[in-house]
Amino acid sequence: FTPYVFQILAQLLEYRPTGSGLGTAYQALFSPLLTPGLWDKRGNVPALSRLMQAYIRKAAPELVGQLNQILGVFQKLLLSRATEANAFDLLSSAILHF
Repeated sequence: FTPYVFQILAQLLEYRPTGSGLGTAYQALFSPLLTPGLWDKRGNVPALSRLMQAYIRKAAPELVGQLNQILGVFQKLLLSRATEANAFDLLSSAILHF
């Protein structure tokens, strides 16, 4: 069930007008998304990866302080062959928008 919630949140964030910032709800949600427990479930990874990419695309300047944590998620995803494609999607978004 949770991967669907992450996909819907990603889509809502992608449709948010550019330059409008994240808003308090999305800002409050970002830090818990970086917890390793969420990324341990392989079913969550594609949806979480898309959500993280949406965050990076919409609010990279606001997330610069958490770049090390984002790169930590990249490193965690890179450890598994099943999630390495998501790791590189996340890294490419970070390279393009930071």
